[in-house]
Amino acid sequence: MSKNIDHVTVQMASTACLYNLTREESGTRIHPDSMRLAVHHILESMAKYPSNEQLQRNCLLILCTDKMLVEVNFDKYRCAKLVMECLCKFEDTSIVRMVLAIVSILAARITTEQTSSLASNRQYMTRLLEITRDKLMQRSTDCIMKFALSALWNLTDESPVACQTFTELDGISLVMDCLNKYEDIDDAEAKVQIQTKVVGLLNNIAEVKELREMLITRRFIDTMRNSLKSDSSEQRYFSGGILANLLSDSTNAAWDDLVAEYRSTESEVITAISHWYHPETAMVAYRCFRPFIPLLNSFTSLASQYWALWAVHHVCTKDPTKYVPMLTRDGVYECIVRLSMQSEDTSCSQVLELARNLHDFVSDFQNGSLNDQNLLPTTIETK
Repeated sequence: MSKNIDHVTVQMASTACLYNLTREESGTRIHPDSMRLAVHHILESMAKYPSNEQLQRNCLLILCTDKMLVEVNFDKYRCAKLVMECLCKFEDTSIVRMVLAIVSILAARITTEQTSSLASNRQYMTRLLEITRDKLMQRSTDCIMKFALSALWNLTDESPVACQTFTELDGISLVMDCLNKYEDIDDAEAKVQIQTKVVGLLNNIAEVKELREMLITRRFIDTMRNSLKSDSSEQRYFSGGILANLLSDSTNAAWDDLVAEYRSTESEVITAISHWYHPETAMVAYRCFRPFIPLLNSFTSLASQYWALWAVHHVCTKDPTKYVPMLTRDGVYECIVRLSMQSEDTSCSQVLELARNLHDFVSDFQNGSLNDQNLLPTTIETK
């Protein structure tokens, strides 16, 4: 492929051969270095012939496997850009499906700076929202709808620039329509999957202080409070995160006309979290804990502190080796220590007990004395 980059027929034949070689059992016998080299040539071919639909399809077919995208070391940012260019150029359903699957995976495996660069491209974001809007009009629950929402969710993660672009293109209105229009569909599993992706995406938006004014409305707050009662633990979790972020911004002028709603929402979030249970596996993965610092330092909103503590405790108890060092690295452990040392006059029993439980858990882990009794806080119901 490298010697015949100017010959499209050779590229076509070569990608067809690579597809067959990397499939199923034969693919498991290929050395990772050879796979990495193969991906390099695939990306070169995609860049050289961006308008050749069949060649692009061949390349996507090779790339669109978990083994290739997760296990092989290659330039994932370049790959993400090339497949997004492909998405903007072609309407073919199979191409759209493969691109969205690839982007939804790669977006979680590139740096936040690269994600911001990718998602701030208005052409890319416009195309993703266009696909989502088309599927919404059909009330479709197919994999394209799910992949599109996953891509939007991952691309806006810890990326204020991407979130800004999303809101400027009327993304909030679009995904709110998704919440409402999928509420009464017959496929309960698909409903939960779609609505969870939507609230996960909106949680990313709520983390951006400058964008919260768009969310602090009576209609939006009511929708999130209703979502907080969902049967899905993941949907409840992210809905709680949205409300926690909004409540932490108590001085936002948008709350001036919603004083009663602020107080009732604060109380409702605390009550809801006090009845949550920890699922056997982690509901979410975090790259860093920095977005939690404003919530943990929000002494005007105990609900914000409570949700942040619950979230941090949840992932730390599921994977302490990964997350406990992250607490110190990102400056979150200091916040936890400070909260655990408060008096009952300045906090609430749920926040105090969970902060102290988390502090003890981290200390036990660092001292090598962790045991099964440390894995769940006493303030959380278990089922």
